[in-house]
Amino acid sequence: MAEGDSVDFAVPPEPEDIKKKIMEAHFQHKGYYKTLIRIEVPSYLWSHWKDKLENLGYKWPEFLKLMKDVGETASWASGKLSWEEFIEKVITSTK
Repeated sequence: MAEGDSVDFAVPPEPEDIKKKIMEAHFQHKGYYKTLIRIEVPSYLWSHWKDKLENLGYKWPEFLKLMKDVGETASWASGKLSWEEFIEKVITSTK
């Protein structure tokens, strides 16, 4: 992608079902909690943004690393960040 090119990411609907599972798992199953944070949320975003991310040179493993580096998934799930704030952090990290 040439410098100066930009990709517009649509904000996908907030996955309330995933958020609920994360918060339930936080108190009951730490291993499952980590899986939800590290895999399920990135999978959800990848399903909405795959083509745009691939146009930026991201493959699934690179996107997982980016999501780990952003590190705000738990903040979103706990309500410390709104969905829009969380998505903005992810989008900013792709640039």
